[in-house]
Amino acid sequence: MSTTKAFLSYSTKDKLLAGRVKQCLTYWGIDVFLAHEDIRPSKEWQNEIIENLRGCNIFIPLLTKHFRRSEWTDQESGMAIIESKTAIPLSIKSVKPHGFLARYQALKLHVKALDRSCEELILTMRNNNKLKKNVQDSFIRSFLRSGSYDEANAKSKRLEKLGPYNKRQVNEIIRGSITNSQIYEGFTAKPKIKRFFFMNRKLVSRDLKKKFVAQFGQAN
Repeated sequence: MSTTKAFLSYSTKDKLLAGRVKQCLTYWGIDVFLAHEDIRPSKEWQNEIIENLRGCNIFIPLLTKHFRRSEWTDQESGMAIIESKTAIPLSIKSVKPHGFLARYQALKLHVKALDRSCEELILTMRNNNKLKKNVQDSFIRSFLRSGSYDEANAKSKRLEKLGPYNKRQVNEIIRGSITNSQIYEGFTAKPKIKRFFFMNRKLVSRDLKKKFVAQFGQAN
């Protein structure tokens, strides 16, 4: 499965907020790079930034009053445009995109409702044809690795929102759900996956159908 790699561009004065955004996006399975957090001291940091910018699927600038005053954020934005990266600016307190980013429409980030804002960002990414498959794959992987009933239950509620899925993805979801007890024993996850199976049963391989029924019981 593919991975969604995001480059989060921000002023160092907003590093706490950037960390919170990273945590939210990581929950959805997104691999987020924060320059000041993720660069190892032994690395040449400018080269590391360039490398991660070139390797990302999406460029996410945190637009605050500090962002406009940072020399490096402007340079990161310029490079992202040169590299033809998909960009989704996040606007805090109605700060508008400027310079290289002026061509993009910003998504409002509500700091006091960060989880909801991150979900809106994920759905925006899901609706982008260039990002769709990567975003779906990233979330599927995250869901199937659920390490607790609470995590499996919570993520199962969001699975349908990111659909529809292709045949490969559907079979990955069914196969992974069969082997993860946090999912097939989850109070919410189990019925959600049974519904998912029923809605997508035409895409499920014959072998997996038998294994699914054996583990989950007959879908309604």
